[in-house]
Amino acid sequence: MLKYLVNKLSLYSIGPYEMEFFGIEVNATSKVDFRQGNWKF
Repeated sequence: MLKYLVNKLSLYSIGPYEMEFFGIEVNATSKVDFRQGNWKF
């Protein structure tokens, strides 16, 4: 579920600094993959 929320946040192009503010570490690679259509849950 947490990974799903991270992917949803990535959809809205939230900056890395805002992700750190929420205490969520987002892998830059998975963020790019999500935008390319590789849905990772």
